[in-house]
Amino acid sequence: MLTNTLISKILLMTPQGVGKWRKENRPIIELLEKYFSRNDLEEFLEKKTVSKYDFFALVEPELIHKYTSLQFDFIQNPYNEKLYLDFLSRYKKEIIQLERLSAKDDFLVLLFDYHATLVKIAEEINYSTLFISKEFHEFYTIFSTKEHEFFILLSTLVKNDFIFYNTFFEDGKIEKKYEKLKRVISPYENKELLNIPLEQIKKINDIDTSKFDIQLNASVEPEKKDFFEVYEEYLLEQEIPF
Repeated sequence: MLTNTLISKILLMTPQGVGKWRKENRPIIELLEKYFSRNDLEEFLEKKTVSKYDFFALVEPELIHKYTSLQFDFIQNPYNEKLYLDFLSRYKKEIIQLERLSAKDDFLVLLFDYHATLVKIAEEINYSTLFISKEFHEFYTIFSTKEHEFFILLSTLVKNDFIFYNTFFEDGKIEKKYEKLKRVISPYENKELLNIPLEQIKKINDIDTSKFDIQLNASVEPEKKDFFEVYEEYLLEQEIPF
């Protein structure tokens, strides 16, 4: 049983007050007794965390071996990273709710649905549907080759607003300040939304693709090289001046 003195340090009250609450069967006392040990509370007081409930501590090995592979996929083609951020904003709810037994299959279905949305947007913003389909195909291939466990992990990471994959390592060691690696994924109003928030398309276009641009076919018109840059221009044109 947890001591009244230890609980008092958590609740910022006197041990006598905790004793009174215990006699009154207050729910908070029952909760602490049921889910936390003495070591848990002492760890929290010292480190402001409880390791057994620390999501990142539990999945650390998988992060290293599975999720970080996205870093290399996106280095090869940074446009895939742009697609990834847009995809997460459109399908965050569905990704979080993936069933463990069918996570990969269900995720790939979401990708097919995303492709249909991209084609509709491309038609609206006057971007080649052929180009966006080719770009999507490479993006799809990244995930179609992943193991089933990858998607279970991805679902949990997205639920925790953890999407960074290229800042895990610092001097050869995994980054321990997990809050630095989190980025709030703000879902769009709906997954087929055309006029997405301008600030979100700007964040997507903050991704540096300059090193990859030179690899594109020179015959492609400059304004057609990047779907999301054309998309941002379209959204800027839709703004109503005040």
